Amino acid sequence: MAQELFDDLYRLLRGSQAATALVEAKSLHAEEKFVECVTLLERIFERYAQSRESTLRKDLSHGETHQSAKLDKETKRLVRKQGKANDALEQFQELIEKVRRHVRRTNATHKPASDATRPSAQLKSTMGEPPEPRELDLMAPLLEQFSKETTFAQKQVAIESHCEVRPLHSESDLQEGNLLLAISEGKQYLLTVDSPAIDEGTLRICSAIDGSSLKPLPLEKVRLSIVKSKLHLLILKPRNPLLGDSTATEDRDLRDLQSQNPSEYTSKLSIQQRDQILDAGAFSQLIDAAQRSGIVPGIALMIQVRDCEFRLGKYHQALQLIESLLSTFVGSVAQRTQRLKREEQDIASGRVKMSPKDMQAKRARDNKESELIERTRTRFTRVLEGIRAIIHLENEKEVSGFSN
Repeated sequence: MAQELFDDLYRLLRGSQAATALVEAKSLHAEEKFVECVTLLERIFERYAQSRESTLRKDLSHGETHQSAKLDKETKRLVRKQGKANDALEQFQELIEKVRRHVRRTNATHKPASDATRPSAQLKSTMGEPPEPRELDLMAPLLEQFSKETTFAQKQVAIESHCEVRPLHSESDLQEGNLLLAISEGKQYLLTVDSPAIDEGTLRICSAIDGSSLKPLPLEKVRLSIVKSKLHLLILKPRNPLLGDSTATEDRDLRDLQSQNPSEYTSKLSIQQRDQILDAGAFSQLIDAAQRSGIVPGIALMIQVRDCEFRLGKYHQALQLIESLLSTFVGSVAQRTQRLKREEQDIASGRVKMSPKDMQAKRARDNKESELIERTRTRFTRVLEGIRAIIHLENEKEVSGFSN
């Protein structure tokens, strides 16, 4: 299959400098020197893309009318050149990814031999030194509850009850042993960062549930997941064995805040009065919808608002933060709408070639994303209206208190 990709790409590049280098890359692939092959292919791809950059950026759709015949000829010639360049770039990407899979597969076949050097294996093989149970004790309740739950919301509750969810800013924040929450296609996955964390442009990971090694993630995909808030760092919450599970006493402690520490709980409403208007579950639904939409960058901030400002009665701060998140969300939706409009124009004008089947699949994906976005908008509206209603009720109580 890879040899056919090399041949097809060579036919497109024939006559160019890239074709000669491609023959060398094909020889490296035949010798199973996949690492050297993918490195050379990436270099060829970069040079070819730079050489065709000016061609791909040209636009002859706007010209003077008295030169229409000449312009039409130049436009057709440019369209052919751009189509050939785009086809070559797409085949380059397909071929590079194909060779990368060979590299990962080769690494996977050698991985069991290196497993003995892992910290877990060293602990098992060390005589007279019992493994430290502290981290395992913290992980066990999380893994048990997470595996038992079935729905997205239930798993999210399990995660947030045992962990602090922190945002990642770049792949450099990731270190060996980190516990991660990954969200893909509306499902959550618990991952741990393997050792070494980053190897040959990929993030090495394994399942936190059963410890099995997983396919390494390319750093480009990791960066995109971080930007889209689909990858988060989890910090296990410390637990006091004398008090038991902290989640069991959380609601009771919050209800005692008004009487024990008024400076922490700033609301004039009781927990019951607040929950009749808006409870923490509405925030969880908003977080769920926002994660599924994939265009809300402030998931960690939503969790903070729910667990800090809202639960401590700081409703004005909660309102400001949610309104800022809504503004960012609306901006992201507007950008998406413009992008979809440009894509439709490119398809209609013939700049982007797409078969009817692919076009139908694309529109189905776009419609599904639009439904998730509208659901997120509805959840935002519900939370904001609820917070405003709570603030209004607080103001009424304050006025009635002054009058009495």
